Amino acid sequence: MTRTDRPASLTVYTDPVTGIRIALAVRRNAPAPTPVPWKRLRVDCLDAAVDGALRASRGLPAFACVLPGAERGDAKAALDRCLRRVELEGFAAGAEVTTAAVAA
Repeated sequence: MTRTDRPASLTVYTDPVTGIRIALAVRRNAPAPTPVPWKRLRVDCLDAAVDGALRASRGLPAFACVLPGAERGDAKAALDRCLRRVELEGFAAGAEVTTAAVAA
């Protein structure tokens, strides 16, 4: 079974501090420790975030799409709180992806 054959699990998280919503896709059996790359979306569209995270996770162990929050707070800190909440030991917020090719 190749990496792209293994489905990813999806978590949608709302950060209680900032109101930022995160769509997090993690491949089953993803190695830990793993930095989780992420992309900040300009629009508040949960469907786009879910689609983008799942699409990007086809080639990566994990990926997160971050939607704007009410406070426009620290997205990387919100992602770290998300990873702690879903109990992914060894996973941490990685670099922000700024290219459009990775996720919508």
